[in-house]
Amino acid sequence: MKWTKFLQAALFVAAFILFTESNAQMEIQKGIEGKTFFDTARSMVHEAYEYKLLYRMIINPKTGHAEPVGDPAEVKNGLYIRYRKDGTIECTGYYRNDVACGEWSYKDETGKIELRSENLGGDCYTGN
Repeated sequence: MKWTKFLQAALFVAAFILFTESNAQMEIQKGIEGKTFFDTARSMVHEAYEYKLLYRMIINPKTGHAEPVGDPAEVKNGLYIRYRKDGTIECTGYYRNDVACGEWSYKDETGKIELRSENLGGDCYTGN
């Protein structure tokens, strides 16, 4: 009987601690550092983009300190440029939270704009 009440109290405390911890998210905006390459020697850039790192955090309610959980997610956010193998720009545009947004320009090999498109999907607004 005594152990049953103790076990119930211990489970209640564990559940309370588990459910009172809160989750938070932290974002760090990076410049044009995200790159992919055509070749394994990493000498021919295929695309370059701005991105942000999203960190998932757990906040300890007793101490108020936030601790990261897992690795950060890299999310395209800002200018995006895709190149051809010859080094000319194929297209340019913007991403907002990993969604293509706003005006995108597609160019031919001479740099002349062939096509412009407007992407308004997701959270597409111009402010940060």
